Amino acid sequence: MDNAKKFWDWFSTYNHRYLFLTEVDETERNKLLGEILEKLEAYNENLYYEIGGDPNAEKFDFIISAGGIIDEFESVEKLVSQAPNFDKWNIIAFKPPMPEDHTIAIDGKEFDANKIIFIPLTSDETP
Repeated sequence: MDNAKKFWDWFSTYNHRYLFLTEVDETERNKLLGEILEKLEAYNENLYYEIGGDPNAEKFDFIISAGGIIDEFESVEKLVSQAPNFDKWNIIAFKPPMPEDHTIAIDGKEFDANKIIFIPLTSDETP
């Protein structure tokens, strides 16, 4: 069976568990998020995901990305193109640009796009 189909068959069965991530304790949330990563890595170990969105929206976002690895873009596109339609999920290929006033919380720390400076690293091997 195609790994993309296996992933979507699994997600079709268990996606409802991810609609309530904010309502479970941190241990259970980490277990559930790790489970998605494990299933996604069975399709392609270089892919990443984000899950969430506006809790008041009709659908949640499930974003699949290649973490900037250009050689994996086709893999992301293939997986997303094979996704079935879900009543409660927007399946999105690649992380869309965020508005300038966007903030994100990671491990209890909030990052404000207007207060962060990024300095690019350069490399002759991977320009």
